[in-house]
Amino acid sequence: MRTCHRENSNRKIDILHLDGLHSEEAVRHDLENWLPKLAPGGLLLLHDVNVHRPDFGAWKAWDELTGRGHAFMFRDGPGLGLWEKPTKSESRFRDLFLEPANNSAAAALAVYYHERSRLNNSHRLSKIA
Repeated sequence: MRTCHRENSNRKIDILHLDGLHSEEAVRHDLENWLPKLAPGGLLLLHDVNVHRPDFGAWKAWDELTGRGHAFMFRDGPGLGLWEKPTKSESRFRDLFLEPANNSAAAALAVYYHERSRLNNSHRLSKIA
């Protein structure tokens, strides 16, 4: 990631997925280095935000991020956080995931859980074969 960061130092990122080392220090280091590169309105996917073990710190950083922008968490398994970097104008993120009784959020979750189940089943079958 360091090489990519140096080579593209002037470009903004629209979607960033962080799944690196899991200590609180490492997660904060990644966020400090990469969040400035995320475009306003850009999306951060942060993995393992639902793992509450002493050697994992993503959940602590995630808790802080949720107070600084729109956020949604896929809570199954280790958890995947979806966070939108604040913009000066209103975005559709809130409409898609955060409004109660939202059909778009329900549809997105249904697709996510269906694909996750399909991939888990494929993985199980490949272990048997």
